[in-house]
Amino acid sequence: MADAATLRPQVRPVAGDLIRHLATRHGDRELAVLGDRRLTYAEADQQSAALAKGLLASGMGKGARLGLLAPNGPDWIVTWLAGSRIGAVVTLLNTYAPPPELDRALRHADTAVLVTVATRRGHDVLERLALAVEGIVDQPHERIR
Repeated sequence: MADAATLRPQVRPVAGDLIRHLATRHGDRELAVLGDRRLTYAEADQQSAALAKGLLASGMGKGARLGLLAPNGPDWIVTWLAGSRIGAVVTLLNTYAPPPELDRALRHADTAVLVTVATRRGHDVLERLALAVEGIVDQPHERIR
């Protein structure tokens, strides 16, 4: 039987190195499945690298505060990996949080950039954000590519 040391991947303990290692080793194998959506290790590596570049281009970087308001699933994984790849501090936010709790969490985490979904199981997440954070509707926004 192999000991624990031989089972650990021989990579630096950072998300980018880990997902690259796993993509090389397990490329087309599924990392996550949500309904009809499937995400392979290779896709997670490629998509998180592309999103990381977009985050860097938008001014994010090591130590920057990135909020993630999305349900568990492939997009959540890709976004977390992207933020982690660039050294951002990723704050995971509850998609069911009521507006006052969401406001408190965003302020407490000193969130600079928020990646979110528009809806979650029929609930308007953007409307909840508008109720939670005064003036957020007027903030510049766009898709990060």
